[in-house]
Amino acid sequence: MLDFGQTEWILVGMTTAMFLLLLFHCLFFYSLPFRQKDRQGETVKQESDKQPPVSVILYLQDNAMHMEEHLLAFVNQDYPDYEVIVMADGVGEECANALSLMEGRYGRRLRISFVPNEVRFICRKKLSLTLGIKAARHNLLFFSDLDVKPASKDWLKTMVGSYQDKTQMVIGASSYPHTQGWKNKLIGLDNLRCTLQFLSAAIRHHPFDGTGENLSYTKSLFLQNKGFYHQLHLKVGDDSLFIDEVATADNSAVCYDVKALVEREEVRSVKVWTRMRAAKMAISGLFKNKYYRLFKLETFLYLSFLLAVLASVGIGMAANYLLALYSSMLLFLYGGIKTLVFVRRARLFSQRIKWYNFAVLDFMNNLYAAYLDLFCRFIRKKDLVFVVEK
Repeated sequence: MLDFGQTEWILVGMTTAMFLLLLFHCLFFYSLPFRQKDRQGETVKQESDKQPPVSVILYLQDNAMHMEEHLLAFVNQDYPDYEVIVMADGVGEECANALSLMEGRYGRRLRISFVPNEVRFICRKKLSLTLGIKAARHNLLFFSDLDVKPASKDWLKTMVGSYQDKTQMVIGASSYPHTQGWKNKLIGLDNLRCTLQFLSAAIRHHPFDGTGENLSYTKSLFLQNKGFYHQLHLKVGDDSLFIDEVATADNSAVCYDVKALVEREEVRSVKVWTRMRAAKMAISGLFKNKYYRLFKLETFLYLSFLLAVLASVGIGMAANYLLALYSSMLLFLYGGIKTLVFVRRARLFSQRIKWYNFAVLDFMNNLYAAYLDLFCRFIRKKDLVFVVEK
């Protein structure tokens, strides 16, 4: 029974090696960083007694759904001294009137600024954020969009609590709590996976990415590094490229406390989500920090592992059933461990993943990641870069 041929020993070696690499990747990036951070007492649940004045800059494009509800959640934070600046870009008359009424209601706490429609050939969002930063009264800045909302009234207080003496940037997280239908399940897992990746990298002192929906840094850091000067010609990158450019192991921290999350609105379709994800992936080649390549390697290893298991089962059923049994055992063991890890990590971000359908979702998510990688390789450059290039 154990008299394997050369082909069978090769398959045993391949499946074993890829199983060990995938298991190491899962534990090293998705499990251990968060457990170690909790044991060291560095979690964002520890809030500082200091509550310096802060400025919250919100970007509003077009007419975001539930704009008023989300803005109220930002304006009514349990924090003593802060201002909210809304940078409205391309909003309609009805939305503009609603914003003006709210500005009058909240006085100095809320300020509204409208981006001129005549702006061309540079990224409108980056221009909007730059104008908001220059108008901010305080050095400590927080950024988000009005198509998300804080998970609690303690969002601002909890994020501020992550700042230490040398901290100049705090990378937050977003939650995708919608679970109805396979579309939302797939998007939810993809959001969770991306969040775990950039947070674990930052915890391991290699910050390279984040989300502009929940991000904080100081005004002085922005000005010292000339803001978005090097990427104004790109449509995206106000979060990813800026973090990659200025964040270090010493000046950055992460915040993933449940009270510090922002909740995303339900995405209309997978196509919309794909365009957003592809845009960010397409600029990953501009990152100075190449740590992100370790996460792209996961998809290749996963799909190669599945192919090796299928080949082992096929050959094993015809020649030696122990080969099929061994490879199947490795597949189920890896799937079980990864399911346990992701179900637990999902709770950190107020997301729900069912253990009984995770294997199917994980398979779909890896195929989706491979599709995105191929999509970004052939996407037209003008889809990401403006007419005037640097």
